[in-house]
Amino acid sequence: MKKKNIIIIISAIIVVVTLIVATVVINQNKTVNGYNKNSSIKQILEYYKCQYFKTTISSENSYSKDIYLSFASDPINIYGNTRQQEYEQVISAVAIKMNSKNYRMIDEGRNLIVRVTFNEKGNIEYTINNQINYFTQKAQEYSIQNTKSVENVDISVKSNEIQSLINNDWSRKKASLGTVDSTCDDYDYYFDEGYKVRVINTKVYNIIFTKQYNSEVFDKITTKMNNNDIKNILGNPTYEENGVIGYKNNNFYTFFYEGEISVYMPDQFNDQSNEKFEKIVTNYVENKNYNDFINSLTTIYSDYETYTQNDNYVRISYPQRGFEVVFGLKSNNGIYLYDNYKGLVVNNRTYDDLIKNGNIPNGIFLKSNMNLIDQKEYTRCLGETERMLPSTSGLNNPHVIESYSNKFSAVYSSSENKISFYSLDKNHYDSEINNISNFTEVYNLSDFEFVFGIKNDGIYYYNAVTKNKVKIISNDGNNEIVKVENNTIYYDQTNISVER
Repeated sequence: MKKKNIIIIISAIIVVVTLIVATVVINQNKTVNGYNKNSSIKQILEYYKCQYFKTTISSENSYSKDIYLSFASDPINIYGNTRQQEYEQVISAVAIKMNSKNYRMIDEGRNLIVRVTFNEKGNIEYTINNQINYFTQKAQEYSIQNTKSVENVDISVKSNEIQSLINNDWSRKKASLGTVDSTCDDYDYYFDEGYKVRVINTKVYNIIFTKQYNSEVFDKITTKMNNNDIKNILGNPTYEENGVIGYKNNNFYTFFYEGEISVYMPDQFNDQSNEKFEKIVTNYVENKNYNDFINSLTTIYSDYETYTQNDNYVRISYPQRGFEVVFGLKSNNGIYLYDNYKGLVVNNRTYDDLIKNGNIPNGIFLKSNMNLIDQKEYTRCLGETERMLPSTSGLNNPHVIESYSNKFSAVYSSSENKISFYSLDKNHYDSEINNISNFTEVYNLSDFEFVFGIKNDGIYYYNAVTKNKVKIISNDGNNEIVKVENNTIYYDQTNISVER
């Protein structure tokens, strides 16, 4: 009996072990990304839509194999965007197959030789045509080759507000603008007057005329006109991208998008400040101490449009000065110069000299085919469009919570601790509630009414038209709203009716 039990137990163990081994084998051969560890180099390359030709013993010392192929696409597209990520995916996939043995990938049709090595830690390092920063260099070359001269367009100003800004060097205090009705996303709304304004330091950075503005902004140009009407009057635009058209004037930049006219103050330049900037850039290029650079930068120029900082990431943008700095990226950290930059840059060399003679130091990147003001305006218009589309902002952003009615959208940003209310038809002005912590959820009661919860505080009512905010209930619960139905708010396994 014991012997029979032992045989049964041994048989059971064998079955279990067999199943485990089979599972391991299956997992090892499991297809990931369309290939597995047993896939050939040819199969891996074809998965990434590359054309494979052959593999030979390398003709260069220190490399084991030469892999001849044609990559799926060129390293840079016709718009100047590199395909660095696509190339690195192919390099990494093949590297796994090579078992830490150095190799070359040769694309004869594109005159590319990718040399891949493994450092002491087993990490991949590569060059393309013996260039460590190949893709950065290609982007620089494209930018320089596509640099275009920008001519000012003669535009006759009719708006008293713009003329007042020009006459007063864009000073907010000296210009005649009216009374602020609301503030949202750094813009002051003068709704009855028909414009909104963003101020940086003491100067008006941007004024946007809305459909409520009934007078001419420029000669024969109003907010009631479409882009074709504008082109017929001003001619071909200086800037044009996805429905946004723009023109550069000696006194301002102006852009047109969906019935709004956006006007920016002109480029800013000061010889004394530029000389100081050149010195700190030169120091940064030599020692790569970005903390010292940033501290000095914001002392020289306090009029930044964007200052984003979290963990090890920093982005500071100066559209009117034509540059921004970015640190904390995987690669390409440093100073980005756009086509509206002027003056000295590094080692007593000017921006024009860098474009003409090249030899650009590491940490400096030229975007000479782009204007930073134009890029900022395009980004702003894109944001306006996204507000009209439910879940566009929050789809892949865990810091955003949204609610939409037919007339308004409510967007909460945890990174900024605020909830913003946007008029979708722009018949009302936008508004925001700041300094909100422990936010839970927001729902709409009607086309213009919303309710939102705050943990350990209560539930609030907000009217996006009248801007009236009322605390409906005060408690120490989670206050997490799960639905709103027939003027009843359901939260924390209970509910409350809203009377107004």
